Amino acid sequence: MFYSQNQGNLRQVETELRVRNYSPKTLKSYLHCLRVFFNFPGAGNAGPNEDVIRRFLVSLAQMDVSPETRNVYLSAIKFYYGCVLKRPLRINIRTAKRPRRLPVVLSRDEIERLIIATNNPKHRLMLSLAYGAGLRVSEVVSLRVGDLDLDGLTLHIKEAKGGQDRISVLPEKLVIDLRYFTAGKTSQDLVFPSEWEGS
Repeated sequence: MFYSQNQGNLRQVETELRVRNYSPKTLKSYLHCLRVFFNFPGAGNAGPNEDVIRRFLVSLAQMDVSPETRNVYLSAIKFYYGCVLKRPLRINIRTAKRPRRLPVVLSRDEIERLIIATNNPKHRLMLSLAYGAGLRVSEVVSLRVGDLDLDGLTLHIKEAKGGQDRISVLPEKLVIDLRYFTAGKTSQDLVFPSEWEGS
């Protein structure tokens, strides 16, 4: 009887998801999450029970289920009670916090090896400029010839992060290569045009 009831609940959920045009991926995820939840002691067709849901989420954490996945379970449960049973889940359960991961920072030696291993001259210069002048990828690709002051060893970054312009120091060892790449170009030309714009 309990199994049959759960199957009926899942069919209701599937129907509602399809009516609301949820993606096949979300449909599959929600049905899986609810199938697991319905088999948890105290869950099922009863009204929203904060204690049961908390214990269920704790059990997932104890099984090393990631915070992201636990949040999908909680979203599926909220969808079931709110959109299928029309009994919105008014409980104070916060979504699981995602672990903050420190950015991967390459050492100076690793960056130099990466640059040396780049065979394409243009790409190698772009990497060198990004590293040497502290530029973002978007700033390198949007750099124009007029932004460079090769004699003064500076470059002008327009509308950088926060919409502010800034001046950056240009590594002297890149000047010769930059003169080569900018030869014959106007001040409005990109220093590093896309392949379809000409290299």
